[in-house]
Amino acid sequence: MYGRMGKIIHVEFLLVTFSLLGLQEGCCQHAALDPFTPHIIGLDKDSAAQTLVVKWNLTSAILEDEFNITFEIQVGRTENRAVIQTSNVSVIHKTNETVFMWKWWSELPLECTDHSMRIRSFLNNTWSSWSPWKTVLGNKAKEKPQLYPIVKAFKIGSTAYICCIPSQGATVTEIKYRKTALPLININNKTKAIKMDNLKSSHCKGDFQDCKDSAGHRRLNSVYVFDPPEEPQNVNCETRDLWTVNCNLGMLLDKCENSFIQGYFPKKKCVSSFCGFDVIPGQLVYNITVTIALENKQADATGSLTMDITKKVFPVSPTILSKTSTPRSVNISWTLKGNFSSIRLICQIITNNLRSPMNYTFEGKSTGVYHGLIDGLHPYTLYNASVRCAAAQHFWKWSEWSSPIHFTTKPDWGPDLWRQISPVAEGQNIILLWKYNFESSGPISYYKVTWEGQQTEVSANETQTEITIGNGTCLINVTAVDSVGSSPPSQIIIPSVSGRGECDLRLSRADRQLDSIQYAELKSSDILPIHFSLFCSVRAWKTISTHS
Repeated sequence: MYGRMGKIIHVEFLLVTFSLLGLQEGCCQHAALDPFTPHIIGLDKDSAAQTLVVKWNLTSAILEDEFNITFEIQVGRTENRAVIQTSNVSVIHKTNETVFMWKWWSELPLECTDHSMRIRSFLNNTWSSWSPWKTVLGNKAKEKPQLYPIVKAFKIGSTAYICCIPSQGATVTEIKYRKTALPLININNKTKAIKMDNLKSSHCKGDFQDCKDSAGHRRLNSVYVFDPPEEPQNVNCETRDLWTVNCNLGMLLDKCENSFIQGYFPKKKCVSSFCGFDVIPGQLVYNITVTIALENKQADATGSLTMDITKKVFPVSPTILSKTSTPRSVNISWTLKGNFSSIRLICQIITNNLRSPMNYTFEGKSTGVYHGLIDGLHPYTLYNASVRCAAAQHFWKWSEWSSPIHFTTKPDWGPDLWRQISPVAEGQNIILLWKYNFESSGPISYYKVTWEGQQTEVSANETQTEITIGNGTCLINVTAVDSVGSSPPSQIIIPSVSGRGECDLRLSRADRQLDSIQYAELKSSDILPIHFSLFCSVRAWKTISTHS
């Protein structure tokens, strides 16, 4: 339908429902009724949006049945109510639903003149009477001219109208846009307007309008003409702990840098480039809407994102709790902040002796500790290790590496041990002698000697000690202790007095005793200390290889 200005008027129909109170009891069948006249119960204007909203109901009693009904709505302009728009709206009348709403948009600012509406209904092939006109008034003349719209925004290429209401007792003589006077359009006996076609982009501060009247008064105003914002393209959401989701909404600016952004999240609205929301327990998929709007301008662009949060997991850096090392391995324990019970995790441990990280997979936990073992290390060597984690099934990003933890593996040999045996009245006097490779194992705090349930500690500066044992067989252990831990025990067996014979060559190793194993039987490349198990008078010994 064409309005007075030769432009199609955009309309929108909305149906709202209310419960009608205070109506007479009883009902009638619509087939038996005469057509009934609508009753306008409200006409409101939104000047900023240049829209009128009309609400009406039916004057007849409530009808029980559902049926189709058509309403004809006319829009009149000026005090003469010149009809500029006629629209037919068909709806389904539902039981106890007899309040309706219709929205109409005007190309001409509503302040420029009066606007009115009236409605009639069409039922059973018959038109009802017109409802009385309902009017919203335009602005009246004041001491100075009025120019509308005020600080309005239009899209590039669109058509816009600007109107001027002269001061009291005067008439409009000229309206300029971008310093150019345009032909005047009569709205009523006072108000004039201009039409601007195919608008071009404005300056950042807007384009000026200028209205003059016959009393010599002027009114200046500005409008903005802009490129519509682009649909958001770079919206990125991810979660670091599956407790909260953080989104980078991808701030988009027009050339004047006066755009702003809105994000609509579950249970939350945010006006910022960076925003987030809390995860709803048990819900993994979310719909997110992002709107880019231009400040003080009636334009926006909306984009939406459907997100499965298990596919966008970017964990925080793990926290290493502890490490437990052996001579050739280390077990590292760490925590990962978050509720990962709905996904599997992949974690990596890197040490300074590995060319590539070691991979470990886990079932995620809501809380708890994760463990990883690295072997193939060197005894008594300083290492550092770090951990990082990510989602295993839907990999998105690795976490940052944890802060490194430093550790030294334990030594895997004890002191080279020897002894001298002397009979005494109480049994046997044993002089224990040992040597330890300080360069390989590091500084020693003390030596610990244990036998037959007894223990003694020997200063790190000493390499021998003397103890007394009985006449029976006795197992003696000597361990080197330092700030990291202790070495494996070196063991030596003192045979019983009754079992002594000729000198018999035996071999023992640091981490276990090789009792009664002949030298010729050894095939490995282990380095083993040699000792004599009887009364051989030896004060010096050396470690030999099995290949010797």
